[in-house]
Amino acid sequence: YTGDPKTINVNGERYRTSIELRKFSGSNITVINELTMGDYLGGVVPLEIGTTETPFEALKAQSVAARTYAVANHKHQDLGFDLCNSTCCQVYGGYEVENLATNNAIKATEGMVVTYGGVLAQLYYFASSGGATANSENVWSKAVPYLQSVEDPYENTKYWTYTFSTSEMTNHMANMGRNIGTVTNIEAVQISESGRVTELKITGTTGVAIFNRVSTRSAFPDYLPSQVFSIGGDSGVTVKKSGNVLESISVPGSLVATSTGTSVISAGSPVYVKDGFGNISVVQTSTNTSSGFAISGAGAGHGVGMSQRGAMGMASAGFTYEDILKHYFTGVQIEKANFY
Repeated sequence: YTGDPKTINVNGERYRTSIELRKFSGSNITVINELTMGDYLGGVVPLEIGTTETPFEALKAQSVAARTYAVANHKHQDLGFDLCNSTCCQVYGGYEVENLATNNAIKATEGMVVTYGGVLAQLYYFASSGGATANSENVWSKAVPYLQSVEDPYENTKYWTYTFSTSEMTNHMANMGRNIGTVTNIEAVQISESGRVTELKITGTTGVAIFNRVSTRSAFPDYLPSQVFSIGGDSGVTVKKSGNVLESISVPGSLVATSTGTSVISAGSPVYVKDGFGNISVVQTSTNTSSGFAISGAGAGHGVGMSQRGAMGMASAGFTYEDILKHYFTGVQIEKANFY
């Protein structure tokens, strides 16, 4: 043990409290960090949502979400520990990543968890929604009442674009065991109300490959950041209509108001979209060509539950951590866990 507070050094990185060493068959030595919930969260929250620049109420919301997840999940109990330190569970970095802001947020919400119907909720969170969160059944398979789509008006959305050549797509399909020949077309067959592709059809010279829900992201040589995407000439964006209804529209062929009047957007035209925060992003409108496919989209992560960018936006707008959690998790309660 060294320093104040006393920590244990493992491969040059420090961890609180104590460690246990185990040797499992077929593996190297496994290091298990045994510590309190508060100290565990101290190594999680900074890596999941940020540090002193993150609004305090967003740090508190993340602290409660991470605590609820930790209490509800024991994925590796057959190996003698509850959670690992990777994205399989929650990213954990030990004492090295702690900072005053996140530790204060953890203390300010000590013991608080999210429940639904009097039972501990199974919470999920991610980086960026792209405008609206997803129904759990549109990403995985099971519908959960408190994991349903909500608008995300305060999020500083992350936009992105990828380009894949025909040969890259063809080789990727073959590597996946989808022997459909040379890829000739990619089509988003079904899109959810939140703008996520829930069925993707890839056509080749000798067959067709279908991808559903979250697997649509793995249909490309690079795993896509989210399910909110469009392909080449079918490029689209999710817009809000009257009554807060979300609708995905195709950009090429749509009408746009300009300084000289109304005009039609043609494929290949540069289109710029300004979000609620004044951020301007480019929307891909190029058509598919023989050289490849342009994929453009928004958001990052699975889209179910709490958007971390959205939580930061809500906190900056004056919402409390309770407001944030109840916005993203429909019908939940926030209460003190009975084991504290």
